[in-house]
Amino acid sequence: MENEIILLDTSILIEYYRKKDKSKSILFRLLKDHSIFAVSAVTHFEIYTETSNEQLNFWDTFFKEITFCHLMLKYHLKLLISIRI
Repeated sequence: MENEIILLDTSILIEYYRKKDKSKSILFRLLKDHSIFAVSAVTHFEIYTETSNEQLNFWDTFFKEITFCHLMLKYHLKLLISIRI
């Protein structure tokens, strides 16, 4: 799993943002086993479309640490659609 890129869906990011205790989020659990994450342009767009002025700083900081995935990415991606808890 060392070289896998995890493509994060909008729902995973929203769940992370909303959790008061971030350690109980799906993203936090993914951080235990993975180190490379990406978001699609669609996810980036969806987040900023629904972002209020109070949330801008959080998302600006978050996206500075995330790779943006282009449709023709050469690496193998493990698409994260849902995780059963």
